[in-house]
Amino acid sequence: MKYFYNIPSMTLIMVVSLSIILFNCSEEPGGNLIDSGNSGEIGDTIPTPSSDYHWGSLPIGGGGYVTGIAIHPVETDNIYIRTDVGGAYRWNSADEKWEQMLDWVGPENGNLFGADGMALDKNKPDRIYLALGTKVDQEGGVFRSEDRGESWTNLFSANFEANGREGRWVGENLAVDPNNSNVIYAGTRKDGLWRSVDDGANWSRVSSVSRGHIGGNPTGVRSIVFDPADKSDGRSSTIYVGVPSIGIFLSSDGGDSFALMEGSPQYPARMQVVDNELFVTHSTGVMFLADGIWKNITPPKGNNRNYVALAVDETDNNKLVVAERYGSFYNPIYRSSDKGESWEQINTNAAPATLHVNIPWWNKSRFSSATAGMEFVPGGSGELFYTDWFGVWQTPNVWASNTDWYTKVKGHEETVILTLVAPPEGALVYSGMADVFGFRHDAIDEYPAKALYSINEGFSIAVCEESPSNIAILGARTWGGEQSRLAISSDYGETWEDRSLPSGTTLGKIAISSTDPDRIVYVAAAGSVYYTTNRGATWKQAEGAPENAVRLTDIWNKDFALSADLVDGERFYLFHEGKLFASTDGGATWEAQNETDLPDQSGYLNVVSAPGMLGEVWVSLDKNGLWKSSNGGKNFTKVSSLGSVSLITWGAAAPGASNPSAYAYGTQGGKWGLYRSVNMGGSWTRINNDDYQFPAGAKALAGDRNVFGRIFVGSGGFGISYGELN
Repeated sequence: MKYFYNIPSMTLIMVVSLSIILFNCSEEPGGNLIDSGNSGEIGDTIPTPSSDYHWGSLPIGGGGYVTGIAIHPVETDNIYIRTDVGGAYRWNSADEKWEQMLDWVGPENGNLFGADGMALDKNKPDRIYLALGTKVDQEGGVFRSEDRGESWTNLFSANFEANGREGRWVGENLAVDPNNSNVIYAGTRKDGLWRSVDDGANWSRVSSVSRGHIGGNPTGVRSIVFDPADKSDGRSSTIYVGVPSIGIFLSSDGGDSFALMEGSPQYPARMQVVDNELFVTHSTGVMFLADGIWKNITPPKGNNRNYVALAVDETDNNKLVVAERYGSFYNPIYRSSDKGESWEQINTNAAPATLHVNIPWWNKSRFSSATAGMEFVPGGSGELFYTDWFGVWQTPNVWASNTDWYTKVKGHEETVILTLVAPPEGALVYSGMADVFGFRHDAIDEYPAKALYSINEGFSIAVCEESPSNIAILGARTWGGEQSRLAISSDYGETWEDRSLPSGTTLGKIAISSTDPDRIVYVAAAGSVYYTTNRGATWKQAEGAPENAVRLTDIWNKDFALSADLVDGERFYLFHEGKLFASTDGGATWEAQNETDLPDQSGYLNVVSAPGMLGEVWVSLDKNGLWKSSNGGKNFTKVSSLGSVSLITWGAAAPGASNPSAYAYGTQGGKWGLYRSVNMGGSWTRINNDDYQFPAGAKALAGDRNVFGRIFVGSGGFGISYGELN
């Protein structure tokens, strides 16, 4: 159990499970809209989660931006990373894998999944501090764990922005005095620098440090370091604070007052003090400060380039490593053994690097991509870690004539999922993702061999129910849908044929006939409905179908308004503004089915047909609930035992059952969770618990079609989770 405390009130926030509430859903065939059962929001009783499930992550392998790394100065196996959209991880040295520390974050406190900064305590190795907050205008705060990330205390509320487009790679914005664990500093995005001198019980703003840039995309105060050798009155005397857009502030009196340092770089990034000398990377180079004098030590080949990553050997500050941050992939990494008098670029003929990549789909050209954090393992061995756009790299000795670099990615899952499809046979699950398109998983414990398709964004996938070797995908080059395209495969996604979409269309959603893989329906974003009888070689515009059934936004659009009936290959469904439209001639003509309108969508929209059940189609409307029909949309029943429902899917039937199992991500008794029904919505069981709440949010669902109880959950930054019965 993850415990969450708030220091000011010392109130333990724990969800106590009391009882299971079951609501019955009954259909009355003669009606149009029927409210079955009682409201899922009645009372305050929270449904008891099932104890039968265990949870894991499908191995994908990195895929997201690791914005910082911290290695404990004494216990060197004690390593942590933070990411921009994927939470924060600790290193399990025994299993050589990263373990998520924020999987207790759920919809009620979802903004806390962003980690904008971190700090370790030299004198208390079990402690870690995180600055949590994904968006600066929502809930955030400084949190501390006393048990290496197992449970957390909220020390005080503050605004952070881990996914800010500016400065998330800069820092760290938290720091603990190495000479006094009671002294803690926190740099915020908008409210300046704060300090506690009583172990986090009370905090006060340090007014002598500028707030920095606090307008659009605020950077605020981003870097804090101490000079551990300079101390008085039981704490460090010399403290440096980096404020991008302003410069570096210095305190020589233990933090009681600060002043802007003349000659300091205006946009400092990362800082480190070794032997009373301050080393700084910044927006146009590298500098160090010794005896009050600033010296420019930028590598000549990389003059006037943006630098962030910095590592100085604490046993010999003549030795340091820096990296340029931009220049697409393969940003130069430089090493110096004479304090920047001369530099050698790694991964050149003069200093070759051998890359050891254990993720099959990784491209070695991604080495040193927007390099952010860098740390030596203490002790002077030359072992070094760095972090970038896709994960973590490690070299046993950065000073070797030929350096060896290894991917340290196991357990770090940071992809953003746009769609999931679990077919009746063949692959375990197909995924569509942002930035890396998506994958075909064939097992729950194996990395995918390659990306599903060779374009950046994958946002719609369709499988032919009776001939599942046939699949179709929609992809695009950019988030906005530039170069949107259709591709088809007849061999489970091993090979692809590109097809053209109707002229002038972009983004949208697709569905394949359940019996005829040549017949595909395409709903263009903010446009019309089209159908093809030859797998996209030619298209015709449908008649009677609504316009704008899928809004024109970008790849993040959650209007899954289209579905193929999984029994009748001529039948398709499309929802728009309270009406369920159906086509019974393969998408050529459409007609509204329900005489009485459903509510409109309120956020996510999912139209999902049940496998093996002709005319069984369910529509989830987010805050407007879940509705089901057994006659192709002519009559609907509201599943009122659930409140909000943002996602719905089907999986294998329970033993002895003839109907598939339903899974819904929504609320019951006001409690968000993942719910399973084995009796067509008559009753629901919550299958996740408070320790596992789908951090980064649930963005897609797919139930395993062959294994009862197994469910896949796509997240907004934590890859694909799976749950299965113990």
